[in-house]
Amino acid sequence: MNETPDFKSIYMKKLLCILLFSVQYSHAQDWQSLNSGTMNQLHSVFFKNADTGFVVGVNGTLLKTINGGLNWNPQPVPTVSSLYSISFPDRSTGYITGDSGIILKTTDGGINWIKKYSGFIADLSSVFFVNENIGYAVGGAILKTTDGGITWTNTPLGNGQGPLSVYFTDSLTGYIAGTEWGELSLILKTTNGGITWNTQSVNLSCPLQAVFFPGKDTGIIVGGYYQGCWAILRTTNGGSNWNIISSGNWGEGYSSVFFTGINKGFIVGDSGVIKRSSDGGSTWQSLYSGTTRRLFSVYFPDSLTGYAVGDSGTILKTVNGGGVGINDRLNKNKVEIFPNPATDKITVEVTDATLDGNLTIVNIEGQQLITRQITQAKTVIDISNLSGGVYFVRVTNDRAVEVGKIIKN
Repeated sequence: MNETPDFKSIYMKKLLCILLFSVQYSHAQDWQSLNSGTMNQLHSVFFKNADTGFVVGVNGTLLKTINGGLNWNPQPVPTVSSLYSISFPDRSTGYITGDSGIILKTTDGGINWIKKYSGFIADLSSVFFVNENIGYAVGGAILKTTDGGITWTNTPLGNGQGPLSVYFTDSLTGYIAGTEWGELSLILKTTNGGITWNTQSVNLSCPLQAVFFPGKDTGIIVGGYYQGCWAILRTTNGGSNWNIISSGNWGEGYSSVFFTGINKGFIVGDSGVIKRSSDGGSTWQSLYSGTTRRLFSVYFPDSLTGYAVGDSGTILKTVNGGGVGINDRLNKNKVEIFPNPATDKITVEVTDATLDGNLTIVNIEGQQLITRQITQAKTVIDISNLSGGVYFVRVTNDRAVEVGKIIKN
């Protein structure tokens, strides 16, 4: 797992994704961008049902929708602190945590929010309630309440430990993901309702950002940070062993994970990355998000409808379970190029979907080197002036996109 990443390969893959993300489709998009009405950074999204949802973010941002994201309305809160996490243990009762130990509570479904004193002054990045009364907030400390947030007890941390996310599978068993000394991966587990927390072993140097258990013993932890390391971990035995599904020292950090069932899950993170698993987290498929902005949180109120939020007021919505994977779509909408590899000329053959479109050839640095109009199914392009190497061919119009790769000898 410590092998040096193939930076060129990673860059080419990310470039290809960015090229595809830039194209708008006339048919229904897999992830639709919603108008949040703000440019503030958004950190967490939660839906109580199919129609009613909340988003929190910096500068005391709280947005609410009652029509499935069609409209988002700012809600008043008694703070201007950054808000990081929101959760509703039932339809009426909800909690928000944020900067400087801020904890907000509603008992009327989110109409009014009041401050609850945590007795802690550092950031609280994650909140999870087992029921209406018992809940946990973490982020530089591990706080617990048994009276609905009226009082909070603080569990001492080990040296350098920084919890970032908390999740409980039942009233006694819970997990924390975070970082130790700012770089090492940290996983903690309790089996006695947070009285004690035991460190679980994982040989990884990457801050862990989010934990989710779709089953009693099956859990996923994701991590990383912007343009830094990234990681996906999985356990099937309650954390006795954590298998590293993927990890690296450069690329896309992951911020949030959510499962709609034991098998189907989603991950979001840097550069608009969205991944989906259909086998309980064993493998992950990249999806089209339509953005390159960083995403911080993902939530699905049902198996098909999901939301992701992030930088610059970004709110995305899918109604088809995340849509078609990048590789699947590439296989379906691939430009035919021959000969390949080529020396001086290539013939580009497109489908009817991209006739009367524009052809662009770019290098692995994203520079546009050749542009042509496509007016027929086959077009001959002179590439004799290109240096040897790998290039991408993109053909687009207002209806579709087709992408291919060529090697110039």
